[in-house]
Amino acid sequence: MALPNVFTVRAHALRILRNKIPMIAYALEPGGNGDIYSGLSKEEREAFDEATKMGLPMRAWFWFARREWFAGEYDIFGALPLFIPVLEQMDPQYFKDFWTAPGYLGSDLNSSAVRDRLQYKTVIIETNLIIDDTKVKIDSTTGVDDAWQRFRNFDIKVVQPWVRLKSVPAGDVYLTGTNIVFLTGDAAGQKVPLERIEGNKALISEGFGIEGMLEILKKVKPGDEVMLDNSNFIALQTYHRHQVPSSDFHAWDQFRDKDGKPLYPQRPFLLASHILGNSLQRGYFNGKMIVVASLLDVDALPWQADWYRCRVREASGGNESEKFRLWYIDNAMHGEPTIPGQELHFVSYSGALCQALLDLSEWVERGIAPPDSTEYSVIDGQVIVPPKAKERKGIQPVVDLKVNGRECAKVKIGEPVYFKAEVEVPPNAGKLTAVEWSFEGETDYPIKGTFTDISKDGSFAIVEKEYIFYRPGTYFPVLRVRSNRQGDSKNIFTQVKNLCRVRVVVE
Repeated sequence: MALPNVFTVRAHALRILRNKIPMIAYALEPGGNGDIYSGLSKEEREAFDEATKMGLPMRAWFWFARREWFAGEYDIFGALPLFIPVLEQMDPQYFKDFWTAPGYLGSDLNSSAVRDRLQYKTVIIETNLIIDDTKVKIDSTTGVDDAWQRFRNFDIKVVQPWVRLKSVPAGDVYLTGTNIVFLTGDAAGQKVPLERIEGNKALISEGFGIEGMLEILKKVKPGDEVMLDNSNFIALQTYHRHQVPSSDFHAWDQFRDKDGKPLYPQRPFLLASHILGNSLQRGYFNGKMIVVASLLDVDALPWQADWYRCRVREASGGNESEKFRLWYIDNAMHGEPTIPGQELHFVSYSGALCQALLDLSEWVERGIAPPDSTEYSVIDGQVIVPPKAKERKGIQPVVDLKVNGRECAKVKIGEPVYFKAEVEVPPNAGKLTAVEWSFEGETDYPIKGTFTDISKDGSFAIVEKEYIFYRPGTYFPVLRVRSNRQGDSKNIFTQVKNLCRVRVVVE
């Protein structure tokens, strides 16, 4: 039930909250007031709550606030652009019903969907498009975050086709997801996605999953009439409301009435099950399994791992511990930190994954049971873990950092600032191996810390540091820690990481 629903609810929230995202992210940062609803309208609060209850990690909103981390306008939506043509082909009637049938957001003339809908007609006066000798480069991407980008028609970093328009829409226009629909000329009836508008120049996006897009562009000429239309992209943003699955998918409870019936009209089939060939995991497997899941994952939502664990528990007669583990990794996302600045917000999960592979081998081949599953609860779509390592379990070290005894400190220039952290490894998960600091946004963690006080077994330590800021501003110092099952700091593949951030306001 993940695809495309995890992306549609996110797109809906990003549209409604597009002018409030930095404010939300700042409130959720360490030392923030935590009042995410301050300054939000009723509609904005509802969009935020809908995404949160569907499982979008609340603490991950910093990701959407950092637009410099995204190569293009569509990247913030994850793999959603790839599924747009799939939805249009498999359920074309939906895009008509959305704007006309009762119970759909687009049929409400006072809704944000109608307000943001764009259907703007104009004429092409100049073209700079694909020609036969244009070198089009598509990277062979295979990473967990970007493998889907192989479905691009071309790479806009290498070649950026565009058309100049006689006129463009003005004002606060929602252009995201807009298509350039050709109304006349040789390409009439076809469409290509808009990347963005610069002046009166419409830059064309890669066109994920659109067959024959390069051939379409070759047909386009000056004088062709076009329409800028975002209707389908807005419509798909609430598709998940009309895809209510069985009751074990608790994230959809918000779309059920007190009797468990859907609140909104339902489509004739569940698209996700068709995408996966009508297969649904039931938790039956022979052997043993360790699931590693990231608590800040905005693509594979954290509650989904618990959903599968529940299926395994049912299939195992109520006790899955003989064959299954679920380890949640805090402050980790769907992919690795690859862009400067990301490593100050989240850690790589690869060390935990490598350790899980080793533990799985030991479990299967030698009968040595791995550390316990992470303890957690799922509340309104959010996975919540205990604050202490002994209660949390799993294999990741836990960091509790304070500045002058708090999450936020206000200090004067030149005033010594005191940092103290408690760092602990869960039972049977190993020993602490390293700590490192970034005080002023340095991405390489230049200050290597030491353990002020460490337990005999190496599983618990106090880390202390004094630092002086010489420039005014708001800083987010970060302490990053590592642990290893044998306490081996030189084994680079099995260092399990975590971090903790605080806020310092220097006046």
